[in-house]
Amino acid sequence: MWCDSPRTEALYKLLTEKHGLAVYYDKVCLEAGKDWEDGFCAGLMSSRMFVPLLSNSCLKSMTDLTQDSHCE
Repeated sequence: MWCDSPRTEALYKLLTEKHGLAVYYDKVCLEAGKDWEDGFCAGLMSSRMFVPLLSNSCLKSMTDLTQDSHCE
């Protein structure tokens, strides 16, 4: 769900346009038709810093997880 997309996009623009940083934003950087996992892993591995952005809706979906929950 992209409920926090406007905030994410604003942060992306601030970091890239105002501060001139190279930012890997999956919505912008993933190539159409290519495996997203490969693209995401390549972006992650080429980064010097990793800052995950998690929305409230994403965190709410994790409230039922237990120590035995399946995780990929």
